[in-house]
Amino acid sequence: DRKLIIYDSNCKVCSSLRDVVLKFTSIPEEKIKAFKDLTPDLTAHVDPKQFKNVMALIDTSGGATIYGAQGIAYIFSSQYRLIDYLLSFKPIFNLFNFIYKTQAYNRYIIATPRSKFHCDCLPDRILKYRISYIVMALLISVFLTLAFGISLKGFFDDISTAEAAIEMLLMAGSGWVIQILLAAILMKEKTLDYVGHLTSIMVVGLLVLVPW
Repeated sequence: DRKLIIYDSNCKVCSSLRDVVLKFTSIPEEKIKAFKDLTPDLTAHVDPKQFKNVMALIDTSGGATIYGAQGIAYIFSSQYRLIDYLLSFKPIFNLFNFIYKTQAYNRYIIATPRSKFHCDCLPDRILKYRISYIVMALLISVFLTLAFGISLKGFFDDISTAEAAIEMLLMAGSGWVIQILLAAILMKEKTLDYVGHLTSIMVVGLLVLVPW
């Protein structure tokens, strides 16, 4: 009852995750607040340097603020015993923490922010999390491309399912490689940002194309 979930409302990913929390937990809407809407006394509970990278879970009674994966774990563990049990194992929590940080540090790469407001919550650019996001998105894209190729197999009688999948991957993959190489040559310092946006678009586009 003393906790408030604080999120970056400038971030489309964060706003979507807010909706997930409201849908799959019993936490009332008034317990989830946008940072820009906080009163000065509540704002004092949040460290801007940490909040620009991860969410915050503040204690209105004066307790310590919890940030990032620890805060998310606290929220869902309080709602589901199974999650509380699983996250009590350090390897599982470490994996969860890594995945959370990967999306948190890349949230403005995954989806362009809505606007700028008085708190610039642009996350730090951490190389390992940018690369890990790109690798994850590429792997998902490869899987979806293979699935798309398989779904088109019915239009061609003279090729196998595996051949249809591989040919689609080669066609799509050649375009990805060309764009990444051009970005490396022409954009240099912005290459990873461009590739991050590119992989996000690839995943979304393929999710639309694949006939689930």
